[in-house]
Amino acid sequence: MLKIIGSLLIIATSTLIGMYFVKRQSYYIEDLHALNKGLTILEREIHYAKSPLPAALEQIGMRLETSVSLFFTETAKELNKRTGKGIFAIWKEVIEKNLPYTYLTQEEQKLLFSFGKTLGYLDRDMQIKNIALIQAYLEEQIQQATMYKNQQARLYQRLGILGGLLIVIVLL
Repeated sequence: MLKIIGSLLIIATSTLIGMYFVKRQSYYIEDLHALNKGLTILEREIHYAKSPLPAALEQIGMRLETSVSLFFTETAKELNKRTGKGIFAIWKEVIEKNLPYTYLTQEEQKLLFSFGKTLGYLDRDMQIKNIALIQAYLEEQIQQATMYKNQQARLYQRLGILGGLLIVIVLL
């Protein structure tokens, strides 16, 4: 009886691990969507509202639901402190500090760093073009991640189940 319960627990655990990898990819896609949405809001704030950068970043942070909002809210807080640091230095520091709380990769970190170099320094039209370029990249990443998730979802789930069965067979 204990062997059966233990076997079921092993299979259930390995199945959950497989499902975790699928869910992790979903969270990655959500973070990419949130970052894209944040950049869209920033573009609108720059183009139409003509808001100062700290106010625009604060608005973005309040509108986003994922942990990506930390990038924007904490940058706005640091800019409002007026410590004398440059925008890029603050942006880079905030990204490095908060990236572990998101599902974004090092590739997106590099993209955000390059975006931070131009943040607040170019004229409106150039900033809008830079945002559009980054959004095009994010759209491509979202498509690739979605395709990868669709291809790999069943594989991860089945590998979880089969891995659990393999462990049970080896242990018996």
